[in-house]
Amino acid sequence: MFRKLQDAEARRTLTIYVDGKSVSASEGETIAGVLLRHAPLLTRNTPVSGALRAPYCMMGVCFECLAVVDGVPSCQTCLTIVSDGMCVERQDGRREVCVRSVGVARRDRREDAHEVVLHGTGQDVTR
Repeated sequence: MFRKLQDAEARRTLTIYVDGKSVSASEGETIAGVLLRHAPLLTRNTPVSGALRAPYCMMGVCFECLAVVDGVPSCQTCLTIVSDGMCVERQDGRREVCVRSVGVARRDRREDAHEVVLHGTGQDVTR
């Protein structure tokens, strides 16, 4: 298990919720850094084999640190800074893209279309 080294500067202590349990974190710390200090040492399991994964590169390259953050699946926890009251859930397998059906009027007739919302890009993108 990892432990946090003492900061030279005193930072404000925040509370986040990991799988429903309250956990202390320091202001400016990444979610992955917090998760590495609290058992179980994993953030997700893979969709195909179910193999357990944990943060690895800590710089956004490997995507092993994906978790559900405030209801948004597949967030890179190594790049996400904690905020007070944040809810983090370890991700179980594959996550679906959120697709909502909407009606679109085209040339005096109504056709069904789909609005796709992509999550985990730092902000919601609608296409």
